[in-house]
Amino acid sequence: MRMTQNVYDSLCLVFTLGCLLQCGSGFSHPPHHPGLARQLTSIPLVHHHLARSRAPLLGGVADAAFAAADEWFRTSPYQSAFAVTAFKATVADVLTQLRELQSATERRATAPMQENTARRVIVDSCDAISCDVLDSAEGAPAIVWQRTFAFFLYGGLYQGCVQYFIFNECFPICFGEGMDAQTVALKVLFDQFVLTPFLCLPVCYLVKAVVFGYPLSEGLRRYAADAKRDLLWKYWVIWGPVQCVTFGVLPPQWRVPFIA
Repeated sequence: MRMTQNVYDSLCLVFTLGCLLQCGSGFSHPPHHPGLARQLTSIPLVHHHLARSRAPLLGGVADAAFAAADEWFRTSPYQSAFAVTAFKATVADVLTQLRELQSATERRATAPMQENTARRVIVDSCDAISCDVLDSAEGAPAIVWQRTFAFFLYGGLYQGCVQYFIFNECFPICFGEGMDAQTVALKVLFDQFVLTPFLCLPVCYLVKAVVFGYPLSEGLRRYAADAKRDLLWKYWVIWGPVQCVTFGVLPPQWRVPFIA
């Protein structure tokens, strides 16, 4: 009887050890369960750690893109300046005209034009190169592609190529290459109070005159009228601080893409 009890106790011990070993192996090598995996990744803490594990990969892509752009700006300064500024100016004008068209459509819906009214919608904004009418054959507002082309030329040629030559070729000769407060202040003051009223904005209006086919004198007359109002003040308030960053923080190859 005692031997039978010992055998029984031994078998129970072996069975218990076997169960423990089986459970331990299950925890060490859990079976693949897609549903469970999806549930685990949906937990915020687990998702956060997975996102952090992918961060170095995304950071590497961003670093590679930045390095490629920097190399392009340094090795092809004028080509990159034209491409970036022309693209940004074109996109900005198209978006602005779409907003103007939406406003004009809403006005037409609330206050329809009379039959004898000229088929023309005057846009609200009238600054720099954008003070023009939106015409169409049926009197409905439409995008003025001549205006967009004017922005393309002005952005690529002046804002891109000419400004690169002035800021990165002429300014270092005239004012030095340093980023100290005095050098930056001289560059900003010359840009804002000499280049802006006598070159930057007049060129903008002259390009528009050429594209729309009216005399250059009319373009200059429009510029003078806008400058007497608040064009220059608005420009100085916005671009004065921006140019402090341009000349005081950024490396030369990034200045034109930054201000475009």
